[in-house]
Order: sequence, then C-alpha cells, then structure tokens
Amino acid sequence: VIHNELKTAADKLLTKAKTKAAKKNVKADIKLIESFKLTTRVDSLILKAVQTWRADLVVVGMNKKGGLEKLFYGSHSKKMIE
Repeated sequence: VIHNELKTAADKLLTKAKTKAAKKNVKADIKLIESFKLTTRVDSLILKAVQTWRADLVVVGMNKKGGLEKLFYGSHSKKMIE
C-alpha cells in the first residue's frame, strides 16, 4: 500500500514538472526509477539509467542537509558529479 502511494505521488510530481517544462516550450521526458533493494545506491541507479536512456540533460535536486545527517548519508546528487 505504501509503495503504491509513494509511486503515485512520484508520478504526479514528475508529470507536473513535465507540464511546467512544456509550458515553457521545453521538451522533457520523465523517468521514475525504482529499486526494492535497500543496499542499492541511488546515485548508481540514476547513472545507470542515464547511460541506458542516453539523456542529454539530467536534473537532480539537493536538499539542505546539515551536520551529522550529511556526514552519514552524504548527497546522491553530489556523488553523481564527482
């Protein structure tokens, strides 16, 4: 049940972003990447999808983690560009 709710929310968010891009005459494709393994690194999943999909541009967000949270969890966005 939770998985379905999260997927629905993610689909809505991605569709909203695609609609906003279209209103600015920007062609955008969206892709929801799922993994059921807790040990899978998010940045690895995204990079693998980018290579398969042959994307011209990938937009990822960063939140404002601070202190210990950033130390322990890091940033998937940052790992992707390093």
